[in-house]
Amino acid sequence: MRYDWQAYLDGSLDPGQREQYDAALQADPAAYAELEALRALRACIKQAVTSGVVVPRKARRTFRLVPLVAVAVAALAVAIAVLPRPEPPVALGPDSMRFDTSAAVEMSPRTANLAASTAWLQKQTGFEVPALALGKRAQFKGAMYGDGWGCIYFEEDGQMYHLYVRKEAPQLETGMRIRLDCEGEFFEGKGIGWRANGLSYYLKSKASRNLKRIAAHIAPQTSRA
Repeated sequence: MRYDWQAYLDGSLDPGQREQYDAALQADPAAYAELEALRALRACIKQAVTSGVVVPRKARRTFRLVPLVAVAVAALAVAIAVLPRPEPPVALGPDSMRFDTSAAVEMSPRTANLAASTAWLQKQTGFEVPALALGKRAQFKGAMYGDGWGCIYFEEDGQMYHLYVRKEAPQLETGMRIRLDCEGEFFEGKGIGWRANGLSYYLKSKASRNLKRIAAHIAPQTSRA
């Protein structure tokens, strides 16, 4: 697939296209390298144009764009030769928390009441899962549980999110330690995980763009006693 990285950097893609490009950057090292190469080219040309070349007053009438383009091309050649090649995204290895959901039991009858579903999960799993307040754009969809784990799932902006919970899981350390806009220790693999009050939480979605924002909203609530 060919990507219009110029439109991506200029912000002229529509939201759906930009989401596809963001997903490609996470999954395709070649796409990431293409974007970084374009960024280097734009920066190099900008530096050449703004480098403060002084043109004598008498020669200004005959000054043309061609010499300036030549300067930019030469600068780009130097940049390609000396600048380090962009590194592709680092593969994080296996997923931090795997769940066998093939035998999952969903709440029956399904209800759109998050509080009732949370109480149901507490009863079925024995986990002290606090009642959560989802974001303003989020719509609760359901709950399920399996052997040693529970899950609530919701939709936001047309994308489904699953929040898994289980007893403390050392597998979290297989992810990359990250920071969010809230206090706590967080790990990122194919989702974002954290611990609170003896439980491990793991937020997953096929769309990774909003995971950090949603995790930062939910995580402080899971720390409530």
